[in-house]
Amino acid sequence: MEHGKHSQGGYERSDALLKPIVVFTLVLALLVAASFGAMRWLFTVLEERERAADTAPHPMAQPVEPPAPRLQRETSADLIAHQERELQLTTRYEWVDRSTGVVRIPVERAIELTLERGLPTRETRK
Repeated sequence: MEHGKHSQGGYERSDALLKPIVVFTLVLALLVAASFGAMRWLFTVLEERERAADTAPHPMAQPVEPPAPRLQRETSADLIAHQERELQLTTRYEWVDRSTGVVRIPVERAIELTLERGLPTRETRK
């Protein structure tokens, strides 16, 4: 490989100039700080405009109960309440309709009565 006349080795003989590096770094830092300041000011101005324009809250911002059926909020509490209602319905004596004489009896008693009396059957035609 052929080198020029002034070449005396494989490295630079002088250091990098410090003044242009420092000036570039300071200018870059000032530009970044000015950009952050401008963005902050812009966001402040836009928020003030938005507050001035919004006199009434947006209809979607109001919490509205959705139409039925809704999701359960506490499934375990709902399950326990359901099981208690079912237990009361299947283990107590209670009038359903007094005027017609319809009563509710416990399931165990209904099974006993069915075993004693049998199921109703239809008469066979001859």
